[in-house]
Amino acid sequence: MFEKNDMVRPANPIRAPSVSGVYLRETNLGQVIRTSTLDYGQGRQIQKVQVLWLTGDFMGKTSIVNEREIKHAS
Repeated sequence: MFEKNDMVRPANPIRAPSVSGVYLRETNLGQVIRTSTLDYGQGRQIQKVQVLWLTGDFMGKTSIVNEREIKHAS
């Protein structure tokens, strides 16, 4: 689970916000600014995370990703 202000990196290359055909690399660093959990019923939940990217080509942009697409920065 992610919390506000956690530092994160993409777990795999993920699609960049509002740019088709461009992906965020695993070296990009971001900060969690908001989290929300969607409940699909019968115990099925997924956490959505809004990330502000601090490094890389998309510095200053935000994107909303699933918790599986990012990992904690070590």
